[in-house]
Amino acid sequence: MAKRLATIVPDNDRQPYDVLDVIRCIVDYGEFVQVHELFASSAVVGFACVNGHPVGIVANSERQRGHP
Repeated sequence: MAKRLATIVPDNDRQPYDVLDVIRCIVDYGEFVQVHELFASSAVVGFACVNGHPVGIVANSERQRGHP
């Protein structure tokens, strides 16, 4: 997982990346149930399991803010 994350998250903290790729890399089986996709496009909100435990996830989505 760490190697895959290194390819997703750039070294430059000003460079945008797809937070959904990060979430899918971390959660069990890459399964993430996103809610409010159309309501708040700058935020990613949803549910998944991590190590078999249900979790809620809230993250900023930099790509939706007009970044390249």
